Formats: sequence, structure tokens, C-alpha cells
Amino acid sequence: MKLTEQEKKDLRSEKNSGTSQDLFNYLRRNFRYYDINFDWMTKPIRNVVVDDKSYSLYENKKYLTEKIFSYVESDWGHLGVPIVRRTIKKYLDAIAL
Repeated sequence: MKLTEQEKKDLRSEKNSGTSQDLFNYLRRNFRYYDINFDWMTKPIRNVVVDDKSYSLYENKKYLTEKIFSYVESDWGHLGVPIVRRTIKKYLDAIAL
């Protein structure tokens, strides 16, 4: 399925609405990620570090969203649960690319 440029812009603006740029910047600074790549692998494995433990990003987005949410909810709870969760998902989508 090919998307036109306008459809891409609409999707981006839809994702950006209801998220917090301040929280996104906090996530970028405090939750680092790294790749594991071997010669025989076609695609590297991306890992996210949460609370000094590594978690694979591959097929773990829902789990990582909950894990990061429980880690940041006390500091960023004033934004509201939907905004915090959407921002975490946006962060995980951004690093998955």
C-alpha cells in the first residue's frame, strides 16, 4: 500500500496530537537504546534499557510501554495517562526505525 505525501503528513500530525514534546525529550535522554548486530544477521536487534535492564524492542512494544509508563508515571502523571502512553509509543516507534 503506497501512501501519498498528504496521507503521510496526516498520519504524522495525528500521531503528534495528544503527545508531549517535553516527555518525549525526557525519554530520549533517559532511555537509551543500542543495536546488536552479527555478520549472519540480516537485521540488527534493537534493545532498550529500562531501569538498567535491556529489553528487546522486537515484538515487545506493549510490554515496554507498560514498563516505561510505570517508571515515569509518578513524575509525568500530571499530563494524563493517555498522553503519557501515546508519547511512550511515539518514542518506541521513533527508535524502531
